[in-house]
Amino acid sequence: MKKVRLNPNGEAVAVLPSGEEAAGTQCAFGIAPKTNWDAVKSLSDEDVALGASIDEDNPLLTDEELTQMQPVPNVKQIRTNLKLSQSQFAKEFQLSVKTVQDWEQGRTQPDQAARTLLQVIAVNPDAVSAAIAGKKLTR
Repeated sequence: MKKVRLNPNGEAVAVLPSGEEAAGTQCAFGIAPKTNWDAVKSLSDEDVALGASIDEDNPLLTDEELTQMQPVPNVKQIRTNLKLSQSQFAKEFQLSVKTVQDWEQGRTQPDQAARTLLQVIAVNPDAVSAAIAGKKLTR
């Protein structure tokens, strides 16, 4: 088992059995201590595609899998368009403030039912508010 310590500057350092530290371009688990952004920016589209195609931990999606994917609604954009604070949005649509915060900050994603609710809120927030209040909308 290898031990790794992360320095405050973001550098990963392997801790040897002797207690000494071994820094380098590849340390424990093959993790590079820092991202070389110049090298990343210099990659061609072909290089990126090749790297993605050989990543066994994150295989490329098939065309069928891609067509089945649904985008996650942008909760912050929906809320901002309605000119509501997080707490106002949560109260209006009977959500917890923590849930709204988690969605907006990417800590969690809405499940399918919540995604559907958010899509309806984005298109017709008054209908959702009326339904929550138990009112019928007139056509």
